[in-house]
Amino acid sequence: MIAAILRDESYIGNLIFNRRSWKLRQTRTYNPPEQWIRVEGCLEPIVDREVFGKVAKFISERRVDLTEEEMIVRLRRALLKEGKLSKGIIDRTPGLPCVATCQTHFGSLRNLYRLLGYTPRRNYEFLESRPVWSELKTRLASRIEAAARKAGFRTSTGGWTDSLRVNGSICVSIRAARWTPGLEETHSPHWTIQCDTHVPAGWIAAIRLAAHNKDVLDYVLLPTDGKVKRTIRFSDRARERRDITCFKSPDALVRAITRKLTRQARAFRPKLGPLNKQPKTDLPRTKNGRARH
Repeated sequence: MIAAILRDESYIGNLIFNRRSWKLRQTRTYNPPEQWIRVEGCLEPIVDREVFGKVAKFISERRVDLTEEEMIVRLRRALLKEGKLSKGIIDRTPGLPCVATCQTHFGSLRNLYRLLGYTPRRNYEFLESRPVWSELKTRLASRIEAAARKAGFRTSTGGWTDSLRVNGSICVSIRAARWTPGLEETHSPHWTIQCDTHVPAGWIAAIRLAAHNKDVLDYVLLPTDGKVKRTIRFSDRARERRDITCFKSPDALVRAITRKLTRQARAFRPKLGPLNKQPKTDLPRTKNGRARH
């Protein structure tokens, strides 16, 4: 919103022309601000000019060209002051490059934290292995869809991310369950499944990752009533209590999903009752006992 306001002074009642210029069949060029044509006060402002000016000044002060060495110095200074670093701290601290700039220069926030000698509490190993499990999720979704179609079901994405809708009413959501170590050495690890707020009712098929989220441990299947929280956590001890089934291979998981789809489809299939016999009508009879038509 703020960036849009700064690009468009119509929020304070001004119209600006000649921002760009071009000739026929030529590339458009952006003109410097001194060549802009500004007409002030021709529209009713919806943003106070003083507020607009303060925001513009704040952003312009942040838009400075810094070397990577200077970025590191400023970020380390912010780390010493705040005691920690995060996306929110970096974006709201004046004089620091924004998070997008940091990622462009250093590859990722994790690489930046390594350069600063900072170890965040959050475990970033799961994010580093995202390309691996993201590809595995895509393959698993394709296998489930192919098996469902082979069994005679209709499939579609249904408008949900990483989800498959079968016969328009049954949903299978594909997720990854990331490994998280226990708080203490004696504590057991647990697994976390991140869900969208709109995960529909059906099943969640998840790839359970092994220690440090670098390899696949197994595959799990759990039911959902459409009211799940954004985060599902479970341990090996709580798995049976929460009706979470494990499978050693994706083929076993796909076969189990196909069986569940078949059983649920049969349960929803309307049952036809016995055919009603037409009642006999009493027709007038002749003297010899035959019915008169």
